Amino acid sequence: MFARSIRAPSSNGRRIIADVKNTTQIGDTSKAMIMAALLKAKRTVLVPFGDGLRYDLVVDEGPRFSRIQCKTGRLNKRGVIEFNLYSVHRENGRFVNRPYENDVDAYGVYCAATNECYLVPAAEVGIKGGYLRVTPFAPGGRSYSCKFAKDYVIRA
Repeated sequence: MFARSIRAPSSNGRRIIADVKNTTQIGDTSKAMIMAALLKAKRTVLVPFGDGLRYDLVVDEGPRFSRIQCKTGRLNKRGVIEFNLYSVHRENGRFVNRPYENDVDAYGVYCAATNECYLVPAAEVGIKGGYLRVTPFAPGGRSYSCKFAKDYVIRA
């Protein structure tokens, strides 16, 4: 999706060329697509000021507000959209995963492979990974505990 090539010297003196994902740009694109889908669905969307919050958007539901964490979905070979339910940050020089658990009310998921946005209530997924099935189960296939993506599409 969004990648740039970098050249770096290796320990044997050869140059290494690698594609590095720009995760900020990928996340910003997902957030923009989810916000646009919610607005097209006539939802009132509020954008929190500043960084460091555990949610990206707020939807005004009338008597209450819903905190939405935007995620990028990846369609795997089994026809399932996968998305992480945690943030990653550095702590004492190592990467640490921090689940959102009670910090959000729903996950907004954008999947470029399906070109769709989904709104998944936090109560309907676990704490590590979310799964939305796009294709029907193969005969005798594993069902894992995933929901059908079509039931969560944000519709205008």
